[in-house]
Amino acid sequence: MAVNPREDKQRWRSQMLRLRQTLTVPERQYKDEQICGILESFLLSRSWPVPHSIGLYRSMRGEVNLFSLLERPSLAKWIFAFPAVESEENRQMRFYRAAKEEDFQTGHYGIREPLRNEQNAVEPQNFALLLVPGLAFTESGVRLGYGGGYYDRVLAVLPPSVLKIGVLYAVQRVADLPAEAHDVRMDMLLDENGVVSCCMP
Repeated sequence: MAVNPREDKQRWRSQMLRLRQTLTVPERQYKDEQICGILESFLLSRSWPVPHSIGLYRSMRGEVNLFSLLERPSLAKWIFAFPAVESEENRQMRFYRAAKEEDFQTGHYGIREPLRNEQNAVEPQNFALLLVPGLAFTESGVRLGYGGGYYDRVLAVLPPSVLKIGVLYAVQRVADLPAEAHDVRMDMLLDENGVVSCCMP
């Protein structure tokens, strides 16, 4: 009998969420610092479009925490933009510039979201790169999210010029994941062991 990809994804979500939660808080904090250091070096080692803008996220449920990037002097020229849910019904997010904790408020699902100020809105199509959280990733760039579809809608409209980087702990890297036609693959993966290009099948 054929496996329903959506049902298969739900099984994977439960499994990978449990696996990520086996990491202790000190373990995650240590790995977070490693990952932020690797990302900082990566950003400084390349030439990027001006202005330098990057799509980040506020971590939840044990995701990799990248917030300390905002405090790194070497990245002072970067524009950091974070998502805010604009419509739960349509599963849409919009990104806004933020530079410090005071620029956030508690929003949908209890997640810290940037204050909505039209002057600080940043269109994802103008990012140099977008950092994407997830529950699991494969080396070929397949991503397993929570199933809400918010990032799917953002990823679907990105031009090839925007580098899509999946952010994870090494334990979240798996050999295979169920995928559907609308799933957009990552260009690279970033974990505590480094940043690598995805090998497309």
